[in-house]
Amino acid sequence: MTHRTRLSILVGLATIHFAACGGRTLNDGTPEADGGQTTGATGTGASTMTSTGAGGSRVTGSGSTSGGVTMGAGGSTGSAGRAGAGGSSPCVNVACDAIACGPGFVGVIEPGTCCPVCTPVCNMACIVAPCPTGQHLETPPGACCAVCVPDKVTACEQGQKAYFGFRSMLIDKYNSIGCMTNNDCTLVYDANRCTASCGVAIPVSQTTNFVNNLRSFADSNCATCAPQPPPPCAASTVSCVRNRCTQGGP
Repeated sequence: MTHRTRLSILVGLATIHFAACGGRTLNDGTPEADGGQTTGATGTGASTMTSTGAGGSRVTGSGSTSGGVTMGAGGSTGSAGRAGAGGSSPCVNVACDAIACGPGFVGVIEPGTCCPVCTPVCNMACIVAPCPTGQHLETPPGACCAVCVPDKVTACEQGQKAYFGFRSMLIDKYNSIGCMTNNDCTLVYDANRCTASCGVAIPVSQTTNFVNNLRSFADSNCATCAPQPPPPCAASTVSCVRNRCTQGGP
């Protein structure tokens, strides 16, 4: 058999072997320039590629043979970037109570706070009415419209109000003792730092107690009041009516 004939037979066998393997081609295992070795397969189906880099790491990837697989030098994989840390907030761990705002109010988180509070919407028309004596208009905190509130009183006015309450209590107490005749009664004028009156009917036996108690109370509660001048008083008399000392006209 000639040399040419042998060569033809070998070529034919190689062709038959190629067809039997489905047209696959294997590389010769030549090491890559970066020190790794790549074994791959090409064809019409999915492919898997394994690479061993110089550092000893292995990466296996799969994908369509129509695209390429790209790996870093040495066959090593890159590390994923770290996610940025979120900004912190002073209200993260604050638990706010649920609030239900009434008509005319809305929940608002005010600057520097974490939880909502009810604040007035103030989109309503206010009715302004005149206030009675001793009161004036003020807008309370959280309200939209002004309302009538009592006037602020001085320490003297507060003391005088307390004095007249105490005076009425003493009159009832001492008159509960009773009387038998008009001579059992007398007219007592209380003149002190709280007031100067036109007199009150008291049993004669209780005159000293009545005057002393009122003066002591006035000194303690009406120290800021100016001296009270005696008012003009009409002439009056006292009498015992139904066992009670009573003040009357002339």
